[in-house]
Amino acid sequence: MAEFLEAVMVISFGASWPISICKSYKCRTATGKSIFFLLLILFGYLCGIASKIVSGKITYVFIFSMLSSIFRS
Repeated sequence: MAEFLEAVMVISFGASWPISICKSYKCRTATGKSIFFLLLILFGYLCGIASKIVSGKITYVFIFSMLSSIFRS
């Protein structure tokens, strides 16, 4: 289960940036980010945090994921 959550995190991060770049290109502006983008990034962080909790490997990555998810919200 931990590996699955880790994969979901990587996929959500990997999908969110190209989607955001395409949207910015189509709109011809780089101001702000869509709510979909922010929710996808937050979902990725939450999956990464859950992965660390499920696997029992609470490391510095867990702490950085927690801080990033808090400050992105």
